[in-house]
Amino acid sequence: MRLPFQSIRSKLALWFLVITLAPLAVMLMVSARLSDENAERSAMLSIAAIAQGKAEQLDAYARERLRNVASVATGLAFVGAAEELSSTYSADGTRDVAAYDAVLAKYQPRIDNFATVCEFKSFAIIDARGRLVYSTVETPRLHRTMSDAMLAGSALARALPAVSTKRTALITPPELARDGVRPAIEVVGPLFKNDAIAGFVAVTLDAAEIDRIVGDGLGLGSTGEIVCACFIGKELVLTTPTRTDPDAAFSRRVKLGSSSMRRLQETVYGSPFRGRGDDSQGDECVGAWARVPSMGWAVGATMHVEEVFAAAKWQQEATLMVAAIAVIPVMLLALVVARQVTRPVRAAAAAAQNMSVGDLSHTIAVQGSGELRVLLDSMRHASSSLIALLQRVKTSGAALSETAHEIRASAHEQGELAQQFGTSSVQISAAVREITESQRELNESMQSVAGSVRVTTTAASDGRGALAQLEREITTLKLGAASMSQRLTAIRERADNIVVVVASVAKVANQTNLLSVNAAMEAERAGEAGAGFRAVAREIRRLSSETADATLRIEAIVDEMQTAVSDGVNDMTQYTLSVDSGVSTVGTLGAQLGAVIGGVEKLGNEIDLVARGMDAQALGVTQVSQAVTALSDGAARTAATGVRFVRASSELESRAQEFSAEVAAFKLPTPSA
Repeated sequence: MRLPFQSIRSKLALWFLVITLAPLAVMLMVSARLSDENAERSAMLSIAAIAQGKAEQLDAYARERLRNVASVATGLAFVGAAEELSSTYSADGTRDVAAYDAVLAKYQPRIDNFATVCEFKSFAIIDARGRLVYSTVETPRLHRTMSDAMLAGSALARALPAVSTKRTALITPPELARDGVRPAIEVVGPLFKNDAIAGFVAVTLDAAEIDRIVGDGLGLGSTGEIVCACFIGKELVLTTPTRTDPDAAFSRRVKLGSSSMRRLQETVYGSPFRGRGDDSQGDECVGAWARVPSMGWAVGATMHVEEVFAAAKWQQEATLMVAAIAVIPVMLLALVVARQVTRPVRAAAAAAQNMSVGDLSHTIAVQGSGELRVLLDSMRHASSSLIALLQRVKTSGAALSETAHEIRASAHEQGELAQQFGTSSVQISAAVREITESQRELNESMQSVAGSVRVTTTAASDGRGALAQLEREITTLKLGAASMSQRLTAIRERADNIVVVVASVAKVANQTNLLSVNAAMEAERAGEAGAGFRAVAREIRRLSSETADATLRIEAIVDEMQTAVSDGVNDMTQYTLSVDSGVSTVGTLGAQLGAVIGGVEKLGNEIDLVARGMDAQALGVTQVSQAVTALSDGAARTAATGVRFVRASSELESRAQEFSAEVAAFKLPTPSA
């Protein structure tokens, strides 16, 4: 039974299809992978830019409000309003309305103008005792203290102690929505008078402005969203509305450590992230999460995975469809080419089968084109050449048998001559070995003498090198002494400059003392009004006296230093002269030792020449010995080769007879008449 893919045509079509489809499949897979990666990377970069931009906008808005509040910390209008409005309240909390209105009329225009310029949604002033004494908008908190039931425990009440401690503007801690009402986020800062806290100001962050920044989802598609969150207690709480829940601000929350909105939790902890995660609905998404440092919030921008890869998926499907359509003409072309190839191949297979059984009587018909036609034509020529060769081989078989018989006779004669030559070479080799032994002993003696001379020469050279090193080190000491002397001289010059500077300082101290005396006299004339100036004059006089004493002590120290430096210069001069003498002595000793070393080196060279001559003579004797040994080995191998040659000639005669029998098995065409 013939299998479907057993013929050459079927195999060619199959492999043509495989070779075409395999790269196409790999290309499709690589293209799909790259398109997915590019789509995710592109979306990631875009979403990361959006998240970072929103975080920076929120941070800039919060920091701007912090700067606004900090700018009025010492403002006279705000400090005065806090103090004077606070004074209109009695100890039991009642308010003098007339006094309150009078103070308000005095400060309100300037306060309201500031609030309008800064675009505050609301601006409030709190006195040092924690009472809200003014607000630009109507609020039930006005005229109440932080201990009242309405304000006790509120974010504003909890922020005031922290502001008092840190003495800087802060954002109130977040709190959950109450009765569906979104809590206000306020910036609270201190008011200072003479470095003491005279009150506080509170500015409400505009929730609409925050929602406007976060709610702009441009670039996030139809499934994207931007959410903000922070920690309140042990819960993560959303601080802005979401795409599906407009009331989620400060009401939607999850437990810390839960799997929901895990990337937001990590970002609030201080670990921004970009990659795969989940959105506020728990759906898998691609997103980026950034932190708002000034508010302690996290901002997350996300887009559903399906929307991120939608364009890439469409592209992959279109590419697959185009590839499927392209396979059909490839299959048709493969079948046509396979059919054209197989016809000449079948003719070549039949001819090869006839030749394999030794039947050369059939003529090979040439058909087809291209390489297959060349193959059939070559097989026809090969068959003709093989027929001619077999005929020549058949004729040469008998001649080869006769030649093998003559070769065997000659091999017997060569074997006898090789045995005689081997005997002579053994005698020559024994004589050469005696000469080699004598030469080796003489060479060892000369090598021993040459080694002793080389050791002596090496020791003398080492001594000369040590003297040269000693001379360099003494020269280095000389240069170091000269450098030290120069530096001591420079120190003495700097000391002279210090004396001049100390004298100038002493003069300035005397002048300062004189000025302090004059200032004291003027202060005495001024009476009580000059009391402070008189104390300053006394202090200046005391400092100038201490300065004069210090300059005297410095002058004494500098004199001692100059004396010590002069002595050091003299000592270094004597040391330099001693080093010069040592350098001269070492140079003389080096020259004398160099003459001795030169003589030893000359003697070593002469002995080396003799030793090299002996080495050359020993090498010659060794080469003669090796040549004789090789000659002896060659004679032995020649004798063994002669024996093998006889056996080979007998084998050649036998194989020639078998070869003639094999040629006779071929069926050759009958010669034409």
